Amino acid sequence: MGTYPEISLKVARLKRDGARELIAKNIDPVLTRKLEKAGSKENTFQAVTEEFLISNSHRWSASHQLHIKQCYEGDVYP
Repeated sequence: MGTYPEISLKVARLKRDGARELIAKNIDPVLTRKLEKAGSKENTFQAVTEEFLISNSHRWSASHQLHIKQCYEGDVYP
């Protein structure tokens, strides 16, 4: 749910009520949250590799960065 300064008491109670509704329907709220997160765009291979390229760009020359990016776009990404 989050910690106090980040999540207000009102929001925490709403999240609790939502979790209770899921439990009443025999649905695991933790598993549901994990599945939703796993299906998000931030968890795709392309998103992870783009983050990798950005985080390592300071180590590589501009031509190497371009080469790696073109390899991913041409051979790996859908």
